[in-house]
Amino acid sequence: ATTTTTTTTNALRANPNPNPNRNSNNGDPSWPPEMPNRFLRYASDVYVQTTEREKDPGSFDKCFQRYTASGIHIPFDETDKTGQYIPGKTGVMFLRSKIAIQRFLERLGLQAEIPEDEGK
Repeated sequence: ATTTTTTTTNALRANPNPNPNRNSNNGDPSWPPEMPNRFLRYASDVYVQTTEREKDPGSFDKCFQRYTASGIHIPFDETDKTGQYIPGKTGVMFLRSKIAIQRFLERLGLQAEIPEDEGK
């Protein structure tokens, strides 16, 4: 698992923005702009799903997940649910706050590819 984490992290650093325009794929069909269940490309291999709250219209929840180019859901490694760096930690399958995902992305030298308010 550690080797996979290192390989994935290094690959993200080497090509942090393989698809800067999620709508065109920028000539790279390996990174689809959307995954199942309305997850949209957010940054590198991170996708976001925005859902409006039923009991509070106009308020939205976000769920951030990582996917391989072939659509396999993968964990956020070496991070906790708040996006803090935790060496050796595996198995965090989603992050729910903008702060958590920002922490994770900043460690890799990445930033969001889509506007924060998209999906509202």
